[in-house]
Order: sequence, then structure tokens, then C-alpha cells
Amino acid sequence: MSEAYLFAASKAATPDAALQDLLRKAGEAHWLGAPLPAAPEGRPFFAWPDYPLLPFFVLQSALRGLQSGAFDLVALGQSAGENAAALLLGSPAAVGRWNVPPLARLSPLSVQSTPPAAFLAEALRAASALLPEDARLSLASLDGLPASDPHNLPQGLALLPTGRSALARVALLAGELAATQQDFALLAGAGERGGLAFLVERV
Repeated sequence: MSEAYLFAASKAATPDAALQDLLRKAGEAHWLGAPLPAAPEGRPFFAWPDYPLLPFFVLQSALRGLQSGAFDLVALGQSAGENAAALLLGSPAAVGRWNVPPLARLSPLSVQSTPPAAFLAEALRAASALLPEDARLSLASLDGLPASDPHNLPQGLALLPTGRSALARVALLAGELAATQQDFALLAGAGERGGLAFLVERV
């Protein structure tokens, strides 16, 4: 399996502003929630409602498409209240084509469907299985999970605030890893019948 990267992130007051710069390179775009940006001309554009966990599902689908080689660049965006966030994701082929260094490597994790109380442990196990020997998770952003009990978390794992949209938290984790020179973070969200999780790695 190949890899998928975060190349750029944009945060703005309007969806159009958040998406404009990223669309210069992306082959297609997906937007979650409302308001929507203007549909870009000459390229596929998909609009999605803002349902719980749907941003995580769209992110997972995009990453798996990049990993499989189905496409090389994709823009994802999300409206959340008065703010909008957009991500430019790409494959290793995009690194060479555009000569742009990635900000982070993103890996969707395979986590069995479990209730929220058990999902965190499963997500941590799945993330740990991808870590190099002696490496550890240093940051996490968790949504819909009972993670307030520090006994549920590995030693040294810091939680970041969850009061942002799902896609904005991808950029937040990547930025925090770069700023602190730490290597690995967990992004996860859960509902009543399961959830989705991702490993974010500084590159």
C-alpha cells in the first residue's frame, strides 16, 4: 500500500477563501456542511451534508483513494459556523510532480466497530501497531470518546481541544507536531455504533 500526505491547510472566514488556493492543484474537491463554496469550473466537486462522523468518513475515503493510486491530489473542505477549513491531500506521486514537501503523513486506521467506551482502546492499539519500535503517540484529538479519565490514556499523551471541525483538527495536529518536534498523533471520532481513527505523522 502507498502513502497519503497533507500538503497544505487553509482556514478562512468563508468557504470560497479557504478553498481558492488549494484548488489550483487539486484534481477534485469535496466540501462538507454549509455554506458551500462556488463550484470550481472544470473539475469534479462533491457537496456533502454535515452529519456526525461524515467528515471522518470522507477523509478516510480520500486517503484510501490516494494510497491505492486512484488519484494523486484531492481537496477536502468543511464549513463550521462562521469558519471554514480546507486541506490539500496527495500521494507520493504528487510530491515529485509538484516538488512540494508534505506537512504530515496521514494513515486511516482499521478499527473494529465498538461502543465508544471500547473504541479508544481499539484505536490506540491500531495506531501503536503502525509506530516504529520505541516510538509513541504524543498528541491526540478525540471527539465523542470518553477520554477525560487520564487512566484511559497512555503516559505522555496530550489531548488537544476538540472545539473545531474535524478537518481543522487535522491541520491543528500537524501544526502541533511540527511546532513541538514530536512525531505521532491520533485523530479519532466515535458515535454510538463505532468510529473512525487516523494516525498523523510528522515528515
